[in-house]
Amino acid sequence: MKMKRKLLATVNRGLLRVPVSAVLLAPLLVANRAEAACTPVAPVSNATIVCSGNVDTQQGGVTGYGTFNDNNNSYRVEAGAQVDGTSFGIRTGSGGTLTNLGIIDGPNGAGLTAGDVTVSNASGATISGFNGITASTLNLDNAGAIASGLQGHAIDATAVTVSSSGTIIGIGANSIGINATTVNVTANTGTIAGVRFGVSVTADAAMANAGGVKATGANGVGITADGNASIDNRGTISALASGASATFLIL
Repeated sequence: MKMKRKLLATVNRGLLRVPVSAVLLAPLLVANRAEAACTPVAPVSNATIVCSGNVDTQQGGVTGYGTFNDNNNSYRVEAGAQVDGTSFGIRTGSGGTLTNLGIIDGPNGAGLTAGDVTVSNASGATISGFNGITASTLNLDNAGAIASGLQGHAIDATAVTVSSSGTIIGIGANSIGINATTVNVTANTGTIAGVRFGVSVTADAAMANAGGVKATGANGVGITADGNASIDNRGTISALASGASATFLIL
């Protein structure tokens, strides 16, 4: 009996020898795991959404977060956060604003797909996917990176207004940096590039370029517009085939 008591006392003392730091850190570790989410849960409209941690297909299946029925939301992806799905990183309807300090990725669809949206992509932040961003109307302030996958476009939208000091790049064989119906580049001091076209517009284009616009493919064109193009170029517009082509070109 004395031997059993001695052994039990030894075991009990061993169980009590838990470092204080481990006890204090345990709740923090649990909290960090719990915070890997975008909140509040979608579908939701007229809300402020904050994403932190590694948010992987929170929406289920193909989407990291959100639905096309989510309207008039304000999104913030925190620094160090990553929101991704197999097809879409973030999906949203119209009237949204997005501030991205982290990573948004949709390898089989788009990093961000939206109706009408205003995006601020910070330095060091990335939006990428088969297409980087798809939208009806896109207002973009970019200091980070917007990138497509092997065949898509960095930006694929109807109407685009952009100011960029970062990188907007299409990587694949037929990729386009910005593909749109109308484009207004209010200021570019960074790089806009694609393999087939740097910028491709089916109507009118206006550009103020002090950075680089280029197409890297053998038959590439830096800027092409089916309508009128007004270009204030203080940087470089380059391609192996043609720098720029349009119905009416003002340089």
